[in-house]
Amino acid sequence: PPLAAGQRRKWEEWEYIWYPTMASAALILTFGLTSRPDSGVMAWALEEAREKEARAIASMQARDRAAAVEQASLGSHPSS
Repeated sequence: PPLAAGQRRKWEEWEYIWYPTMASAALILTFGLTSRPDSGVMAWALEEAREKEARAIASMQARDRAAAVEQASLGSHPSS
């Protein structure tokens, strides 16, 4: 039944636990889901592409160093 004017409803025992628990769960889920790592296929592909690019750059640098060592051992100078 509706309460008379000026009266307030009294909380039941379970409400004292339920409301704070649900509010805490909502906060934890919000924070947890927004801070999770990106595990989508686009993030995976971007990481793979960056690793492949880094390997290619390292390979080119190693090849250039080997060529410089070879030129130095032959006594020739790189042309300008």
